[in-house]
Amino acid sequence: MDDLGYASRVQEALHRWESSVGTARAGVFSGVTPTPVGKANPWVSGGTGTNQEVPVPSIVVEPPSSGGVRHRLTGFSALKVGYLIDIDTGSLLGDCLDALILAAEDALEGHELFRPIEIVPKIARGLPRENAAATVRGYEELVDEGCLMVLGPYITDNALALLPTIERLRVPLVSTNGAKDFHSRYGFTMGNGGVSEEGAIMAGWLRSAGHARVGMVTEISPGGQEYSRAFRDAANRNRLEIVGEVFIEANGDSLKDGLALLRDTAKPDALAYCGYGYPTAMFNPILREIDWDPPRIMSTAFMWYINEPRMLEDLEGWYGVDQVGPVDATEGQPNSNYLAMLERFEDRFGRRILHAMIACTYDQGRVAVAGLAHAPLLTPDGVVSGLERLTMLPTTVGGPRSYASFGPWDRKGLKGDWLTIRRVVDGQPRFVGYLDTLYSQTFSG
Repeated sequence: MDDLGYASRVQEALHRWESSVGTARAGVFSGVTPTPVGKANPWVSGGTGTNQEVPVPSIVVEPPSSGGVRHRLTGFSALKVGYLIDIDTGSLLGDCLDALILAAEDALEGHELFRPIEIVPKIARGLPRENAAATVRGYEELVDEGCLMVLGPYITDNALALLPTIERLRVPLVSTNGAKDFHSRYGFTMGNGGVSEEGAIMAGWLRSAGHARVGMVTEISPGGQEYSRAFRDAANRNRLEIVGEVFIEANGDSLKDGLALLRDTAKPDALAYCGYGYPTAMFNPILREIDWDPPRIMSTAFMWYINEPRMLEDLEGWYGVDQVGPVDATEGQPNSNYLAMLERFEDRFGRRILHAMIACTYDQGRVAVAGLAHAPLLTPDGVVSGLERLTMLPTTVGGPRSYASFGPWDRKGLKGDWLTIRRVVDGQPRFVGYLDTLYSQTFSG
């Protein structure tokens, strides 16, 4: 299909949206301008260029109309939910905001809440490229605007920097960061990855694939420190020998020297990259340059392919931690919630998208609505109580047995097979499996 074909699908979806009557409906067709369109490869984002998508100032999602409700019972004001954008989103922002719109429309259509929801996007780009203070100010501004909760930030470093302000202002945050240290009275996660869990998944794959001697490439950052600790713990459980570890800056400085050092001195069976991911695209060109092609696996840095189509070429041959399970029966048993959500997303917005951030943001949105619906009092502390009530909420990320739950002492929402392993083969991320976790007595016989 050419560009005109993808654009015509969006126009057809726009016409359906304009003609819809009586259903739960956002006041805008898309959460950004220009409107995203489909791509030939559905694994990459639907937007245009780095940071060229501009979020609309406000997205109000109305519940379905009911002719039986008397006028004096209508007219409830919208409940505000902030959306904190702390990163260069590339061409991804539209996919995330549109997934959030779909989540709110689906929840209101399902009568989970009778009041409108207002999503308030706020660009507040912080670490690692800029300053965490901008992200903190963005959160404070959303609180000042009356948001009962805030979704975001994406980045672990910014989430950790926000903690003192969150606890002071007492407005809950449901973030996609993956750090354990973020969890607090007001800090919840629906992670786009989990730093410690990723270490366990990588170590389990290395052991099951028969790689005993591992070289680590670790990023110097708060997330990198947790990655390193978690991977080392998991490597010990899986009886892997870490024969060398090199450290790189977030911009990939010294990566070539580090890889050459591992190749020439440590001579590992395989590589494990533990980091956030800005240097991801640098690995394969350097490995080709130094004539080394080891088996290799990385953290959820792997999912940078979502943002940049050419990244799939840079990741050819890599295994990585993802959040999409089987997409059809040829790969295994799919998550039925994921497949059904993709169909609704395509019908609503006119583009077919498969990547994990669609599912991750959709689930984040469903959790937000459920927290509002379960709140005993519509205040930020009431929303905390509402989130704590969530038990085994269906999710679209991961495999068919994934779900979301919180509790009074549990702020990590995603449970089950919510992280997966994929490998890029011929420019496509192919499903490989889930966490392989065994006691050493089990796999040693």
